[in-house]
Amino acid sequence: MIEHMSGFYISKLRVASESTHAELSFVRGANLITGASDTGKSYVFSALNHVLGRSEPPRPVIESTGFTELYLEIGLFSNDSKITLHRTINSTAISVWRAELSNLSGAAVERYTTSGSIDNVKHISYFLLSLMGLEGRRLLFNKTKGVTRNLSIKNITGLTFVSETDIIKEGSPFYYTEQFTDRTLQQSLVSLIMTGNDYSDVVEAEDQSKKESRIGGKLEFIDHQI
Repeated sequence: MIEHMSGFYISKLRVASESTHAELSFVRGANLITGASDTGKSYVFSALNHVLGRSEPPRPVIESTGFTELYLEIGLFSNDSKITLHRTINSTAISVWRAELSNLSGAAVERYTTSGSIDNVKHISYFLLSLMGLEGRRLLFNKTKGVTRNLSIKNITGLTFVSETDIIKEGSPFYYTEQFTDRTLQQSLVSLIMTGNDYSDVVEAEDQSKKESRIGGKLEFIDHQI
């Protein structure tokens, strides 16, 4: 099982404009955002996802006009030290300070990206997974062919960020998308979390048609040489 003391929790979300900001605080453990319709619940949900690397920006609401800067303070389970992430909405760059949101002045800043391969050490997904000891892990995508995919922070938030539509839907909470083709991947994510074992050692089966074509090409080359 993954070490309980590894990983992080969200402690603060700040949305800022040039002149002011709005801020939400969270507790270590499960958090529930409630409120009437059109009070910003979906905006907060999507803002959290965006600052953690998702490409989709929060859908604008009247109250968000002029607010373009997202700040996220997270706390490490191991020692409760704080790390702050900053992303300008729709930017592919994310700045990271190993400091509290209220104390960024003078702290060294690291730069990460939301684009490119997620196994790049400068990708924000790789950085966040490294805080959980999960960087470089692989999930099984296709059992028959042995196809695997890189674990992404999106897989983790897909399982741990539960929207209001997910709460009322029927079916297993472990299947966080409606795509049937994602079932194996989602099952392997739960297995990874429970056991600590991933699928890095799985060898993908070669496509039979490609194999025959490759062998045929070699035979043709040999025949030509003879």
